[in-house]
Amino acid sequence: LPIARQPQAAGDTLGVSVTAYPNPYSSEVNFNINSLASGIGSLEIYDLTGRQVALVYLGDVQAGTERTVTYQPVPAQGQILVYIVKVGNNIIRGKLLPRQ
Repeated sequence: LPIARQPQAAGDTLGVSVTAYPNPYSSEVNFNINSLASGIGSLEIYDLTGRQVALVYLGDVQAGTERTVTYQPVPAQGQILVYIVKVGNNIIRGKLLPRQ
């Protein structure tokens, strides 16, 4: 029987990894997205009510090439946000915490 590869960290799933920094955030957050397979990728930001507050990226993600995307939250957000990164059928979710 084949053994499924388990994610190595909260931001790594089946060949896709995401690093979000700085986290806690203040004026901007950088996302480094890496994928083992090419495909259409997206980065979406949601508040805790499930409302989408930003579509930060929608476009190609090339295998083996790091894609860096910067998000600048509006000052009023100052709240916990959820990011969702999709590349092909892979989905990674994470939290962004505001700097106190």
